[in-house]
Amino acid sequence: MFMKMPVELVVSVILLCLGAFIMASYNGAALEEAGARAVHEDMIGRIEASGFDPLTIKECEKEASEKGYSLSIKNDGFYDDKPKYKVVLAYHLRIKLLGIASRQEIEGYAL
Repeated sequence: MFMKMPVELVVSVILLCLGAFIMASYNGAALEEAGARAVHEDMIGRIEASGFDPLTIKECEKEASEKGYSLSIKNDGFYDDKPKYKVVLAYHLRIKLLGIASRQEIEGYAL
């Protein structure tokens, strides 16, 4: 009876630590996603503020690439007087502890 308690305690501590590591991994993935969303919103804001300047669009694509993202900006509008650009930011989401890796995309429009 007395030998059973230390074994249960060790197993409980191991499971608790494993749970904490998994939660920390998910928290890291959530921070990655939040960072990608912030970059996406910043790029849309800069494109709109520049009046859809082609140099600013190229600069945004370069800056996103330097940060490890893939940014695609395409003219999706029909009218010249009302520009509409589709802005797609692709990033890799990883949960290393569980071996999960996937490519995610955030889509939006600069109007």
